[in-house]
Amino acid sequence: MFNKTRARIEKFEETNETFRKAKQHVEKYKVVYASIGASVTTAIVVKSCMKPQIITVVNKAAAPVFNNTVAPVIAPVMNNIANNAGHCTKVVQNLETGELWEKVNRLAEELAEVHGVSFDTARTRLSKHLNGHTDHVFGKQYRTIALGTTG
Repeated sequence: MFNKTRARIEKFEETNETFRKAKQHVEKYKVVYASIGASVTTAIVVKSCMKPQIITVVNKAAAPVFNNTVAPVIAPVMNNIANNAGHCTKVVQNLETGELWEKVNRLAEELAEVHGVSFDTARTRLSKHLNGHTDHVFGKQYRTIALGTTG
């Protein structure tokens, strides 16, 4: 079956100068064509795998905190800033008991230990709750009451 097709192509190549030149060109530059094909394939795969980032605005009044100033920069919604040097953190409060945590990670560690889940799971659930995506974390509600900085 393939022998008939191969014979037709060989006969066509013998009689057609343009086909012969095109075939020689492709054979000469096969590395270039292969790399172009790989680049196009990569672009298609990356484009199909990339999803648009959806940004949800939870609090329109929140202002950025700049850690390089002498005077505290207070976000309009937040009433407090813990200090003024280092990485930005969120001060979190339990709405039922009023208990405070200086960092989200410290609360996540405590939740992970109490509920027997991994730290990453507790931190992910807590983050989703604090950003308004879920109503509670392990049956409790928390809120960000201040921005702080470590240092």
